[in-house]
Amino acid sequence: MLLVQVLTFSSIHTVAPLTVALLAAAAKKSSSSFTLIFIVLLFVVGYMFLIRPQRQRRQRQLQVSRQIEVGDKVLLSSGIIGRVDGFVGDHARIEVAPGVIIEVVRGAVSRRVDEAVDGGHDPGYGQGSDRPLR
Repeated sequence: MLLVQVLTFSSIHTVAPLTVALLAAAAKKSSSSFTLIFIVLLFVVGYMFLIRPQRQRRQRQLQVSRQIEVGDKVLLSSGIIGRVDGFVGDHARIEVAPGVIIEVVRGAVSRRVDEAVDGGHDPGYGQGSDRPLR
């Protein structure tokens, strides 16, 4: 740094391009290491917030689809609730209403739905209530 200052004071017109190049090189070294650290940090954050949760979700989904058995009440990814009637290869047959059976890919089964203790009826909502349906 002292050499650069001495050169700039001696002849500003002839040495100015040299000092600019030296200062740019010094700045570029620190900038490139900062850029490398930033890129690595960006990949780590991307992995932690995007890739890792997606893998965990996929693992849970595979685990749920393996645990589903005939007779279980399930929720499909489309929001349809039904009871598993059987399996055909990688498809599941779901009874959504008495006598109405649909065939879906096993991956469409989001989760098992637990039966409500009181039969699924909530006296505060529905027909005969002043409160609106949600």
